[in-house]
Amino acid sequence: MSPYYMDAGAPLKPVRREAETKVLRHWREALGPDARLATSQLAGVEIARTFRRAGMDRQRVPFLVGNTLVGVDQIAIDDETLVRAAGHEVQKLGTLDAIHLATAAPLRDELTGFVTYDRELIKAVLDIGLPHLAPPEPTPDRRTRERPVAGSSRAMTARWAACSATASAA
Repeated sequence: MSPYYMDAGAPLKPVRREAETKVLRHWREALGPDARLATSQLAGVEIARTFRRAGMDRQRVPFLVGNTLVGVDQIAIDDETLVRAAGHEVQKLGTLDAIHLATAAPLRDELTGFVTYDRELIKAVLDIGLPHLAPPEPTPDRRTRERPVAGSSRAMTARWAACSATASAA
């Protein structure tokens, strides 16, 4: 089975309330246990920072990041990846997104889809010929930037546990 590449926002969808959360969770479950999911090592840092900005206890963050990335291979960032990221032509593409794009680019021939909801990253993915996938596509008038789920760290952990239990049962 060909891999799906995910930016850092996609693995976080199960722990956030967004329009795409439920559909993306079901999509991941429907892929089955043999699905190949990949992301950049960078995703772990981005996810950790998201949890910290949301007020999560720093001692729980590594556990939560690990659970968020269960079943997702992390591709190492090397010098070649950084050179590719620095050279991307999409002017508005941010540094972190450029690194994700540069990490996925060598997988071009075997990649099933690049899962992202970020508009600039979608444009860049399509510009370099990678297959884009966003189950479902975001509506044009909706902001695609993620927002932390409101509530306490305990509430977020409980929501994550519920999502993990659902995914494990599938």
